Amino acid sequence: MLVNQSKTPDLDRILTEAIRQELAAKGRYTIVHDATGVDAVLTGVIRPVLMTPMGLTQANQASRYLVTVMASLEFRELPADTVFWANPSFRLSEEYPVPKSSRATRTP
Repeated sequence: MLVNQSKTPDLDRILTEAIRQELAAKGRYTIVHDATGVDAVLTGVIRPVLMTPMGLTQANQASRYLVTVMASLEFRELPADTVFWANPSFRLSEEYPVPKSSRATRTP
């Protein structure tokens, strides 16, 4: 379904599963693991993931990051092989706090 060209391990598997769950929850599609005999296929390439610090602590450590995932996606209807939807520059950004336990501390 998705090809991972980012340096983030397993991102293709994680995003594929999230997409499957979302489409299944909508109830409009039956999701299968094999593309044989299906009505449509979603394919894509995950590009590099960007992590941008959005907030700093007093010690100049990141307290929040903006994580941006970029991808090229295509939803193709079969067997007519027509593109139903495509976005070669798909971008999704979400801001996440850095847990205090994950921040490095300097020992005197």
